[in-house]
Amino acid sequence: MNCVIGIDTGTTHLKAALISADGCIQYLEKINTPLHVRGGQSWYDPQQIYETVKGQIRQLAARAKDRKDLNICGICLTGMAEAGLVLNRHTGCGLTEILPWFDKRPEELSKRPEEDLIRRQYRKTGLYNSYKYGIYKYIWLMENRKLDKASSIWLSLSDYIAFRLTGKYVTTAGFAVRIYAYDMIRGSWDRELLERYGLKEENFPSVVKEGEAIGPCVDKELCGILNGRPEAAIGGHDHICALYAIAGEDCTRIVDSCGTAETYLGLVDKAPLTDADYDRGLVLGPYPGGTKWFFMGNIPSSGQSVEWFRKRRHDDRPQEPFLSYEEMEDLLKEIGDKPTGLFYFPFLSGVGTPVYRGDIREQLHWNMKDVSVGVSLKALIEGIQYQGTWIMECARSRLAEDEMQLWCVGGAAKSGEWMKIKADILGIPVYVPGVEEAALIGAAAVFFYQKKETALWAGTPVESGKDVKIYLPESGKQKIYRTLAEEYRSRAKQICGV
Repeated sequence: MNCVIGIDTGTTHLKAALISADGCIQYLEKINTPLHVRGGQSWYDPQQIYETVKGQIRQLAARAKDRKDLNICGICLTGMAEAGLVLNRHTGCGLTEILPWFDKRPEELSKRPEEDLIRRQYRKTGLYNSYKYGIYKYIWLMENRKLDKASSIWLSLSDYIAFRLTGKYVTTAGFAVRIYAYDMIRGSWDRELLERYGLKEENFPSVVKEGEAIGPCVDKELCGILNGRPEAAIGGHDHICALYAIAGEDCTRIVDSCGTAETYLGLVDKAPLTDADYDRGLVLGPYPGGTKWFFMGNIPSSGQSVEWFRKRRHDDRPQEPFLSYEEMEDLLKEIGDKPTGLFYFPFLSGVGTPVYRGDIREQLHWNMKDVSVGVSLKALIEGIQYQGTWIMECARSRLAEDEMQLWCVGGAAKSGEWMKIKADILGIPVYVPGVEEAALIGAAAVFFYQKKETALWAGTPVESGKDVKIYLPESGKQKIYRTLAEEYRSRAKQICGV
């Protein structure tokens, strides 16, 4: 059976998996992403990252050495979108470290564009202006390291690994858009914006389809280990690959990645972007296959809110240990199904969708000491779901389907009580698939789709005999929660000045 080595360069972990064409992960390697921090600045070392990835590929090849039933036919990359670095495009030598997506050194540069330009860029990129994007990191590095624009090129982290594997400067539309200088409507680099910064198309890689073969591997060591020259490809942004694995082209499925931050993703019809889309507050972007846009809404401090709660409770009761996740699950079971009627606004790291403001902070509309630990915890989780109804309110006017399903992955999806609250507040069925590493499987699915292999099609992993837990909204609680959610959104809009 044909297999692909999937590489996921994530913020927390570097993962590599050998994935067969039926969607099964045969072997998995995982290591902490080596982040360097000094003087309040963070970065990744390019050579260290690549050598780590090579080491993972070596381990996978060694584990599969005696498996005559498996044929490694390719390497497909996914990972965080905005992290990147500058190279000398003539020599291929790295000129800078890799700046992470969360690096704020370019923040002042991102404040310079006027509102009219920001709106125009949205209509080209589907993105709201942010310091995270590659164009600002590129310009900041050029200015602060006194680099020569004429001989430089900007690559995202996945593009860089693809370059080291194939010797070619290539990216995909999904990664190119996150540079904030690619017009996804026209399918070309945005010359108007590049001229603004004194750049040319040569300063950026060529753009191919997600999963399309870039070229054979030219790393001699890896070619020897893999007994050939497997093709390399870029599957796309990790969130989008996870969406592809679970939803395919099913527009009724919304994927909710519940981690430290929470991200809602779904599909909408492909159409030119308008000011109405901008005002709606959703990020839109290219989706594998080319017939749909994805939409994205986020809550920056979802899981972070629970960690904040655990720390705050420990600070109030230093003689008691931190609450474990098992203890929190038991607390939620003990207090019963009745809504708390309390409001928590999960703005620890500012507000994401739909206002994108970092200057607003969390609010508790009660004192934690006035109510039990269990009620406080449930109110916290309710507040995160109420914020989810605001995202869904923004999305519904763009969605073509009325009957929606929410498919949840990530840490919070392991909590049955959390998922019950989510279903009741959002008022839609919540599905938790048994599949692990959805981003890696999605990257493999994109790769095999481009190779016209039909054994693995998008959406298969969540329906191929693996356990799927389903949480249905209960009509009685749903009615109460609907009223509370409307009040929450009204208050949240006042807090955000909307």
